Amino acid sequence: MENAMPGFRFSNFEKTPNWELALAVKNNNVREIEKQIKDYNVSIDFQDPKYHMTLLALAIVNDKKDAFDCLLKHRANPNLVIGNYYDITPFMCSIEYNQKCNNYYFETLLKNGGKPNFEIEYNHNGRIRKSSPLLLAIKANDEVGNFCVEMVKELCEKGADMDTYEYDKMTDFQEGVIYYCLFHKNMLALRYFIIEKGITIPEYVYTTGGAGQSTIRYYTLEEMLKKDSFKFNLYRANEKAKQDVLDYLEKEK
Repeated sequence: MENAMPGFRFSNFEKTPNWELALAVKNNNVREIEKQIKDYNVSIDFQDPKYHMTLLALAIVNDKKDAFDCLLKHRANPNLVIGNYYDITPFMCSIEYNQKCNNYYFETLLKNGGKPNFEIEYNHNGRIRKSSPLLLAIKANDEVGNFCVEMVKELCEKGADMDTYEYDKMTDFQEGVIYYCLFHKNMLALRYFIIEKGITIPEYVYTTGGAGQSTIRYYTLEEMLKKDSFKFNLYRANEKAKQDVLDYLEKEK
């Protein structure tokens, strides 16, 4: 069965020099992968002509572990910029498309050349956006909505820049890790950054408005966490993490 996401379908490599290799990756056939690489000298980082993905990215997203290991052994590039907008890398795919919080691909790449501070700026519908492993990890969650917070912690332990941010020109605002935690309602990561890592908390951490709206409003962290939209009665771990942050803010006054 083909992947539900068109960009991660092996059929995208049909009628390309890497079609046989793509079939071998799809079938997790390590012997055939080895043969294609050694006997036919195919380019292991070849990108499909429509979505500009590599087979390493497809092996990750389609959970082809044996094929992934083989491609990585033959030095497939985890930091190659790929995708329709050239806005992601295979390493970033192991974070963004980690639907079960299965960290095998992420941790293996992190140990084998995946760059925790590799950032990509790209134009998306007229706005300059940024992809970074840490910002992607903040929003990563499994199929039932549990956040994959261990990826956030591992990236920081490997030196990921916690000062990374995306700049919103409309509001003249730096959307950093606290903003991302709030936007995606990841209180576990928020608690980690504020209490465990002790990052500096800006006066204002969130903004609404801009993009044609007449009023731009800026919010403090405490104001955001006390909003009704930040009540997590059905998600106790998130609610506890939020309360831990509020208690910490109260103590620091």
